[in-house]
Amino acid sequence: GRLHMTTPRAVSPQRVLVIEDNAANLKLMVFLLKSFGLHPLAASSGGEGVRVALEERPDLILCDLQMPEVDGFQVLRLLDEAPGGRPAPVVAITAFAMVGDRERVLRAGFDGYLPKPINPATFAQQLEGFLSVDRAFANAHEMPASRGEVALRPVPAPASPRALVLAIDDTPWNLQLLRSVLQPHGFRVLTAASVTEGLAMAKEHRPDVILSDWHIADGNGDTLLAALRDDPLLRRVPLAFLSHSGEGVPRPRLEGARWLRRIADPRALVAQVEEMLGDTAAAPTVP
Repeated sequence: GRLHMTTPRAVSPQRVLVIEDNAANLKLMVFLLKSFGLHPLAASSGGEGVRVALEERPDLILCDLQMPEVDGFQVLRLLDEAPGGRPAPVVAITAFAMVGDRERVLRAGFDGYLPKPINPATFAQQLEGFLSVDRAFANAHEMPASRGEVALRPVPAPASPRALVLAIDDTPWNLQLLRSVLQPHGFRVLTAASVTEGLAMAKEHRPDVILSDWHIADGNGDTLLAALRDDPLLRRVPLAFLSHSGEGVPRPRLEGARWLRRIADPRALVAQVEEMLGDTAAAPTVP
């Protein structure tokens, strides 16, 4: 029968350890885990990952295979040889996608396999099984009440996008983060790397929300604000500038513009975008 909990209860977010020596990949996975209500732990080397895994006893371990000094296979062996054995399921993450790689990884003893590059839209669903079903009860007909309520709550994307968000930033990593957070929550995200490109896309696609960095290669927020003020079709589009602090930058006076701190909590960003969409719904539209 279908696994279910008899008496669910609220518990703290499940903890996922990411062991990855590539800083960009590590940052992306930590960011995605936060966006789905999980508590990420991070290690940038195999040796550090083993230490954190044994000290913190996470609920799941994601481990890159190709790392210097202590690679993923060695991490798995060290965890299995530690007193009490591996503290949690270990899922291998690798850029290799050759025929037979998955079988080789599973034969080595990993509990699962995820290929790179990570797909933000499906990442949470790929991990859900490892977090919602304890291996000790994999063949049971129901989970014991002490397991509590499953912490992972990915938001399914609706059949049609909720709204169109235009993100303007000349740093590719920032654009990737915005897509990673907003797309799984049902938003369609267009990206532009300059003010010129952003304005052209805005005129063509009429976004519901615009998110922009203030300092961009071919201009800044003032350039964007002036152009939006002059366009009757775009001047009422809710606009937010993302900034780490905003210090030393003049506050915009364009109606609907606001400042948002550079993303720290993904769920806060989603809430802010939803609030901006509410501002749009309350304002008169331009035919």
